[in-house]
Amino acid sequence: TGSWEDVAVDIHSVNFNGSYYEMWYDGFDLINTQIGYASSTDGINWIKSSENPVVKIGDLGSWDTWIARIPVVVQQDSIYRMWYYGHNNARGCIGYATTSADEAMAWDTATINKPHKIIKVQVFNRTEFINVDSLSEILPGLSGT
Repeated sequence: TGSWEDVAVDIHSVNFNGSYYEMWYDGFDLINTQIGYASSTDGINWIKSSENPVVKIGDLGSWDTWIARIPVVVQQDSIYRMWYYGHNNARGCIGYATTSADEAMAWDTATINKPHKIIKVQVFNRTEFINVDSLSEILPGLSGT
């Protein structure tokens, strides 16, 4: 109770690196979904990383501020490459992470011409993020609400 993965976990990628199995999975805590890592010598008994979640949701206003999940990992030589799904409660995107600092710095990042105004609100026992721009677009169409 109270952990980043206390409600649900979902496995998406398991690789054998020649010595042991490596698993990347996502965990859900009723608010956010983030990515964790575990290793195993036999593929049955797993040890979770003390660094979990290894891919956290982004800062408020970023493209993956609500969800970071569905990791798919490929290892080539000593470099790990991960593609994953991210969402900011307005739009989903595919993210890329790598253990190569040189490769990571070579990637361009997309820019948003118009920054989103996102507010965080508490709705009963869960946190919600509301895009103010999209809310102000739909409010005039609502009547009697």
